[in-house]
Amino acid sequence: MVDKPVPTPGPGQVLVRVSAAPLNPSDLMFLRGRNGFRRALSTVPGFEGGGRRVACGVQRHGDGLWAECVLADARACLPLPPSGSFDEGAALLVNPLTAVALVERAQRGRHHAMVQMAARSALGKMIARLAARRGIEVVDVVRRAEQADELWAAGASYVLYSGGADFGGRLEAVCKDLAATLAFNAVAGALTGRLLQALPRGSTVVVYGALSEDSVRVPPEVLIFAGKRVESFWLSDYLGSLPGLVRRAAGVQRAQRRPAGRGAGAGGARGGGRRHRFSLLAHDLPPGFSTLA
Repeated sequence: MVDKPVPTPGPGQVLVRVSAAPLNPSDLMFLRGRNGFRRALSTVPGFEGGGRRVACGVQRHGDGLWAECVLADARACLPLPPSGSFDEGAALLVNPLTAVALVERAQRGRHHAMVQMAARSALGKMIARLAARRGIEVVDVVRRAEQADELWAAGASYVLYSGGADFGGRLEAVCKDLAATLAFNAVAGALTGRLLQALPRGSTVVVYGALSEDSVRVPPEVLIFAGKRVESFWLSDYLGSLPGLVRRAAGVQRAQRRPAGRGAGAGGARGGGRRHRFSLLAHDLPPGFSTLA
């Protein structure tokens, strides 16, 4: 722990007094030097958080949210809904937008069923709920038996424990029955290969996390002879290529706001009362993001 002077906002910046900041797997990867970008060792970590004036997401430059105060780009601010808490605002964007992006990936490929690892996580539950609304069947895979019981109790239709007897055979059978040819893997490691072996010919496994902290391992024959693929997903790249996703996030918040509420951005940070409470995803956002809210 170190003390730093409270930063002074520059043009287009807002000073945030942080109230809540979650610990995500992406934060752990950053701390271990395994994220998609690096910062100097004196940089404060923390990609996402909630606080007075703003809540902040991924930032490529400057300190993160594991601090009492941090600077944020005012153009990337979105008001936190009046009914939302700082804890909710702190996790308002990264997981929900990832869930939207992955389920849209399934929709674009016209998949009627899919498999997901780490299904008991907060993100896994979001993916399952959103997929159900889109009419997509989800096969949930967990790494601990008690997690399977929890998902069954919550009403999941298909739950498999990766450490159970004949996991591969059971997964292969349910994927065949559902014609599931897409899997989202937040674990990486050897489970990537096990997923590909169980999925039908022509299937794809999308790796978007590394909870196992292990390298992706896949038998080459399933790639060469079965037409199967391994792809990657990183939210930062996806937001940059599909600004409409951020526009929809702004629309969700706009719909939840009071009728008299105004949009965010440099002007939105000047109002009084509840409009001082914001949420944002502040990495290299698409140009004109401040006009979307």
